[in-house]
Amino acid sequence: MHPLLLQLDLDRPGLEEANALARASRIHEALASVVRYFRTRPEPDPSLLARPNPGAVEACEKAIAREFVFYQVPAKVPPGNWDWTWRPGTDWEWTYALNRHHWWAELAAAFLATGDQRYAEELDSLIRSWVGQCPVHVDDISSWRTLETGLRVAGPWMAILAAMKATPLITDTAWIMYLRAIHDHAEHLVAHPKANNWLLVESNGLLTCGIVFPEFRHAKEWVRTAVERFEREMEQSVHPDGAHIEYSSSYHFLSLHSFTAAMDKADRTVGSVFSDAFRNRLELMWEYPMYMMRPDGRLPLLNDSDTADIRPQLRAAGERFRRPTAGKALLLLIRAIDSRGCAAPSCGAGGTNTHSTGSSKLRHVARDMSTKMRSHSKSWRTASRLSAPWDGIRTIRCRFADISSAVRHTTP
Repeated sequence: MHPLLLQLDLDRPGLEEANALARASRIHEALASVVRYFRTRPEPDPSLLARPNPGAVEACEKAIAREFVFYQVPAKVPPGNWDWTWRPGTDWEWTYALNRHHWWAELAAAFLATGDQRYAEELDSLIRSWVGQCPVHVDDISSWRTLETGLRVAGPWMAILAAMKATPLITDTAWIMYLRAIHDHAEHLVAHPKANNWLLVESNGLLTCGIVFPEFRHAKEWVRTAVERFEREMEQSVHPDGAHIEYSSSYHFLSLHSFTAAMDKADRTVGSVFSDAFRNRLELMWEYPMYMMRPDGRLPLLNDSDTADIRPQLRAAGERFRRPTAGKALLLLIRAIDSRGCAAPSCGAGGTNTHSTGSSKLRHVARDMSTKMRSHSKSWRTASRLSAPWDGIRTIRCRFADISSAVRHTTP
């Protein structure tokens, strides 16, 4: 029996023909039936699929020529058989980026927009090359590093389904290799979890495998395991006031987006599998940046982080959580920020923010005084960000979750 036929639940509706053929030991025909099923079945979550994008054509032409830029390092992968371990220098991060396959989704989007067969043929070749040359391997230097494993199946490997279903140029061989690799990804993520933000990426990939491919025998277990890991990580890594334990502005948002994407994905497909406690703390995670951000709406550079204007994201969160409690206050606060150009006064886990209340003479200072440490926080570090002179500054201390107080200080 072919391994794929053993991994699938052939008793599911729609797979009756494949089941009968497998029982009759007509393996090749059974596999062909499985491929026909996946080519035509309704997708559990169409929002994950690539959409037509003419803007992806330029990037796809470079990908076909094997020209890539990762971490600001341009390079060209040598011609011939793909070498998925190749790197232009000594930094393996470039190779890891190559193996995240985000550019596969661009090939799918460009094909759907143009119908150019070269993009589909390239995608077929890439699937067969990568799966054929990269068997599952347990280490932190191969293409099966769990971070890359989770990123692939949470994003590009699901996105390309749109192109795979749209053309016979994706061969049955590529389909069978792809489906087997989906199973390998999920089982690898079950068996080798890491921690912190890696665990969130891994769990997102695992959850996606279970949601998009319920035909696998272990799919429900994949979903259950992923949800349990998300719930545990939310409880252990997010303070009750919504601050992430790493005390990094950027990694707060990385975790926040992972939690949010997982909950949304599950809600669209398998229902309310996340607890009320998870949902409530997720809302607090969205409230926390209101207090942390600078008067210009950007994140402070606390610990391992970048700066970015987060007002559009917070505005969307305000609309999302609109109700007569904290969510309504969040929406009111974002409107206040939009109209007056100022942010909320705050303090909280590991830091303080100081603001004035005048719209024209806003002052702001953020001080990071973290005493705990995870991988992206520094226990010894005290960092200050001063946006204006000290004159006229008024210090207000409050809990991160005290949204109504924040609104009172930022609205007329």
